[in-house]
Amino acid sequence: MNQTLSHGHAAEILEIRKSELIDLYDKRGYSYFDMTMDDLDDELNTFRELKKKETMV
Repeated sequence: MNQTLSHGHAAEILEIRKSELIDLYDKRGYSYFDMTMDDLDDELNTFRELKKKETMV
């Protein structure tokens, strides 16, 4: 059984907006994003490459 709770569902249970949940994480010292800066750089580079290919078509 999967016991994972999405951020959106957690916010819904707490009766707050998702943006408020993100602020709450920050105040408690938790990261909303589970990603290193290197991971983020990789994602951005992939996005840029895909964008380039899209404009070439």
